[in-house]
Amino acid sequence: MRGRSWGRCAQAAAAAPEGDTASSTHTTGDTIRAYVALTKPRIIALLLVTTVPAMVLATRDLPGARGGIDWADWGALVFWTMLGGTLAAGSANAINCYLDRDIDLLMTRTRRRPLPPHQVEPERAVVLGIVPGRISIAGMAWFVHLLPQLASRHNIRLYEVTPADESLESVFAYLVAR
Repeated sequence: MRGRSWGRCAQAAAAAPEGDTASSTHTTGDTIRAYVALTKPRIIALLLVTTVPAMVLATRDLPGARGGIDWADWGALVFWTMLGGTLAAGSANAINCYLDRDIDLLMTRTRRRPLPPHQVEPERAVVLGIVPGRISIAGMAWFVHLLPQLASRHNIRLYEVTPADESLESVFAYLVAR
């Protein structure tokens, strides 16, 4: 893990109220909502809002314009890029939730995430992180291009290994040292 086996985390887990464990009263809808929450969909929405304008600027022409890219081709490219980006971001977010589950238990803002109250088993969160990430990497390489595939793979790995409590300067130091 990230070296976050602090004594406070173990103490907080031991002091957690009895009602914080998973129970059989959760419905299928509750379970689905918990898995979706692991992917942090609001963060993914921010990613998608910026994707299409960036793609329009990258084409240097509006789709359908004279001499520009065909609408059908451009629509397919946008679809696969957004699907791959959604899967990659959801993958990284689920893995991040798994890695930060001990810290999330201590913080008021993150205590309600699905892993601290045991709404989702940690092993299943890892699977939710790995499978969509692999699908994203393969889909981006096959349907989009190798460059976005490499960027997706790198961003998933960076999000996995960069601790949330490190400063932005540490992230840049990590990138420079690589």
